[in-house]
Amino acid sequence: MEKKSDNFIDTERQLLKLTRSKTKAILEKGNLDKIIRHKEALGKIVKELEELKIQGEKDKLQEGEAIEDVQKWGVDIEGEIDETDCEISHLNQYLTEAEARTENEKREKEKILLKQQRDEELYFEKCKLEQMASLGSVSVKSTKPEQAKVSSVKMPKLVITKYDGTYERWLSFWNKFEAEIDNTDLPAVTKFSYLKELLEPHVCDEIDGLPFTMEGYTVLKTF
Repeated sequence: MEKKSDNFIDTERQLLKLTRSKTKAILEKGNLDKIIRHKEALGKIVKELEELKIQGEKDKLQEGEAIEDVQKWGVDIEGEIDETDCEISHLNQYLTEAEARTENEKREKEKILLKQQRDEELYFEKCKLEQMASLGSVSVKSTKPEQAKVSSVKMPKLVITKYDGTYERWLSFWNKFEAEIDNTDLPAVTKFSYLKELLEPHVCDEIDGLPFTMEGYTVLKTF
């Protein structure tokens, strides 16, 4: 006569089979929340099936069945549990990769947003300086004598490595530039000229929109 514990185990095995049959369709839809719930459901069923298997083995041993027979009885159940464990591992891997993709996409969006913000700030400063110039606050003519002085001023010997745009090298670069150039009595446009010479081309491209004036140099230092 079939035991009650065997009925419970058969029901749990059928439930496991039914739940596993849904895995492929759930993965194809790509709904991460649903995948997580499905993985948790599989884990719960496997846990209950293992507990029923252990109880069934205990009952059979108590009834005097041979260990070899009890082991044979549990082989198929153990195989189903192992297969489900592999399936759960696959789901975990899928979720990990999906999380990594989401994080990468987030970082890319943040980089784009940061660049847009920097471009907007630079454009705003450029417009502000142009407006000041049009109102007479900035005299374009007054910069011409200063620019002429650039060629006549004796250039100090620079031992400053060009700045490559990285955050890590900025402080070291600026400390040297400030000590050798910025703290001198040179005109602002001359300092501006030196600074542009000490920037790598791709960094220099980002400040091309600034006017070659004292105000432009001031904006660049605080950018």
